[in-house]
Amino acid sequence: MTDLWFAGADRPEPTRDNSVLYAQDLHGLWAVLACSAVFPEVREESDHLLSHYGANVEGLGYLLSTVPVSLSPALELWGTARDVPAADIGVGVPVLIMIDGVSQLALSWVFESSRAYATTFQGDHVTVIAPAHVALIELAQTEAPTTPPRGSLLASP
Repeated sequence: MTDLWFAGADRPEPTRDNSVLYAQDLHGLWAVLACSAVFPEVREESDHLLSHYGANVEGLGYLLSTVPVSLSPALELWGTARDVPAADIGVGVPVLIMIDGVSQLALSWVFESSRAYATTFQGDHVTVIAPAHVALIELAQTEAPTTPPRGSLLASP
């Protein structure tokens, strides 16, 4: 899997907690989660893509609820709700984001002061949370931060 983080000198340095890179600064919450595709066959994966995106946004919200960051009430509700249909996240708005300087189609949802994005990059599903006021999401491949993990982000069964 690829480590991606926000491009730009003014972006905060991330902390890693297992599979999540995250940071919080005066501008808001920043987070990236990359997950492998569920199905090995592209056609089968594409049949379930929207539900995977919704589940990944919920999963990232949940994982962030276990680390010392502030979540918007809407993102916290979505991230900690169980048995809520992915359709309840609302309709994803198609937007372009940049990954390594190349435009990439993503779906986007607003959670008050945060915005979530979901896309697929090099076979991995990438879920991003950034402050809602950020006009363009620009990610770049990065080396893993050296900050040790703060604990397990694996969901309990």
